[in-house]
Amino acid sequence: MDDITPADGRAAMPGLSLAGDEVAALFPAYLRLGSCGLIRDAGPSLLRHAGAPILGRNLFDCVTIERPSDAACVADLRAHRRGVIVRLRGPGAMRLRGVVLDRGDAVWLLLGHIPDLEADESAQPLRIVDFSPTDGTLDMMLAAEMRSGLLSETRALAAELKEQRNEADAANRAKSAFLTTMSHEIRTPMNAVLGVAGILADTDITPEQREWLDVMVASGHALMELLNNILDLSKIEAGAMELRPEPFDLRALARSVHALFAPVAAAKDLQADLTLDLQGTVYVGDPVRVRQILSNLVGNAVKFTEAGRIGITLRDRQDGGARFVEMIVSDTGIGISAEAISRLFTVFSQADSSTTRRYGGTGLGLSISRYLSEQMGGRITVESRVGRGSTFTARIPLECAPVPAAPAPVPAGDLPCGPRHVLIVEDNATNRMILSHYLRRIGHSFDIATNGQQALAAWEEKDYDIIVMDIEMPVLDGLEATRELRRRENATARRYTPIIALSADAMIQKRELALSVGMDDYLAKPVGLQEIEERIQVICARAEAARR
Repeated sequence: MDDITPADGRAAMPGLSLAGDEVAALFPAYLRLGSCGLIRDAGPSLLRHAGAPILGRNLFDCVTIERPSDAACVADLRAHRRGVIVRLRGPGAMRLRGVVLDRGDAVWLLLGHIPDLEADESAQPLRIVDFSPTDGTLDMMLAAEMRSGLLSETRALAAELKEQRNEADAANRAKSAFLTTMSHEIRTPMNAVLGVAGILADTDITPEQREWLDVMVASGHALMELLNNILDLSKIEAGAMELRPEPFDLRALARSVHALFAPVAAAKDLQADLTLDLQGTVYVGDPVRVRQILSNLVGNAVKFTEAGRIGITLRDRQDGGARFVEMIVSDTGIGISAEAISRLFTVFSQADSSTTRRYGGTGLGLSISRYLSEQMGGRITVESRVGRGSTFTARIPLECAPVPAAPAPVPAGDLPCGPRHVLIVEDNATNRMILSHYLRRIGHSFDIATNGQQALAAWEEKDYDIIVMDIEMPVLDGLEATRELRRRENATARRYTPIIALSADAMIQKRELALSVGMDDYLAKPVGLQEIEERIQVICARAEAARR
C-alpha cells in the first residue's frame, strides 16, 4: 500500500482519507503505536478481549507477529507492504489479520479476527458485533493494500529489468566496439603477412623455403578463420546475422569447396568424392552462408579422418510441399560417441578435451553452421559411431531457379579485362606496397594517395577507371572522401568513378555504411591478388555498361 499522510493529518489509504477518530470508529479492533513500538491506543474490541492491560506496553510484548515473521521492530512493520497476521498473547489469545497504516508520527494496525481452525480453550468467546461489521471493510482494504503492493513491486521490478536491459545493451555495445577494434587491429597486420607471403610465393625460392611459406600462409588463414567465426558468433548473439538470398550456381559452389579441400585430403592419402544429384544448377539462397556451412562440414571431415575416404553429396529432396537440398558429408574418421553428440553443437565445445589437444579447433564451426541452417529454415543432423566415422546432413530450403538466359556476345573491345588506371588510397605503407605489387603484376597503372584529402586532389587532376580506398585514414577518411567526391560529381556532371572500399572492419554495419555513402563494393582485409583483380574488372565493367 502506498502510505500517504496529507498535510491536514488525515490518514490516506487506497480510496480512503480518514482522520484518526474516523479510523478508530470504523475499526473497533485497532492498535495505535508510537515510534518505539509502545501501544498508545487500542480499539474497544481489543481492550475487551486482550484479557490484560496492553496500553503503554510494547507491542512485541503483547502479541506474536506471525506475518511478517521477521518483524522485530516498528520500522519492520513500516517497511512491510503486505497484510499482517498477529496473535494476542495471554488468556485472551486470538489471531487477527490486518493492514499497516503509516502516519509518520504513529503506526496503526487495523485488524480483524481470524477464527482458529482448532478450538482454543483459552480463547474468549467473541460477539458478532465486535468484528463482523468491519470485516467487509477490512477485506476491501486488504485487497486494495495487496493490489497497491503488487503494483509497487511490479513497478520496482520493471525498473530493475529496464536497468539490467540498459546494462546488457551497454555491454553488447562495448563488446561490439571491442570486436570491431580487434578485427581492424588483427586484419591490418594479417593483410601484410599474407600479402607479403603471396609476393614471396611469386619469387624464385627453394623448395624448403616454399614449404615454410606454405606453413605461414596456412597459419594466417587459420587465424582469419578463427577471427571470422568469433565475429559471426557476435552477430548471432546480437541477433544481427542477416541472410542475403540471391540466385547462385550451387554446382559450381560445391565444386569449389571440393577443390579447396581436395589437396588437403590428398596430402593425408584420403579419397575425396563429390556427387551432385541436383535437378537444377541455379538455386536461390545465401551463397556465402551455404558455402560456409558446407566448408565447415567438409573441413571437419578432413580434419578428423586419418585414413579412408570423404564423401560429399548434394541432392534435391521434397517433404510434402517443401523442397530442400541435402548436403551430406560422410567420413571414415574417429567418430563421435552418443554422449558427445548431445553437446556437439554447443559453442566452444568439441567431443572431448583430447580431441582439442590432438586436432585443434575452437568448436565454433558446427554451432555457427547449425544456427545458419536454422535461420534458413533448415537443420543439421549427425549419425556417428566411434571408430567408424560420421555422417553430417544439412537440409536447407533452396528453391531451384530458372537458368538465366545467356548474355549477348560482347565485342572483343568491350570485354571486362585489360589494364586500368587505378587510384590507391591507403595510409598504411605496407598495404600500399602490397596493393602496388598486385596492380603492377596484373598490368594496371596506378597513383597513390595516403588520405582522403589527397585522393580528392588527385581525382580533380586525372580521370581514373576505379578507386581502391581504405576507410580508416587520417585527415579525411574514406567515407567522407566518398561523400565529397559524389557531391562534386553531381555538381559538375563529371563521369562516374567507381570506388571499392578496402577495410580491416568485417562487420556488416560498416559494409552497409560504405555502400550507403556511394561506394560500389566492399572488401575486408586481407585481400589477395585474385580477389582484387576480379572485383576491379567486375566493377569497371558494371560502370562502363551503365554509361552506355
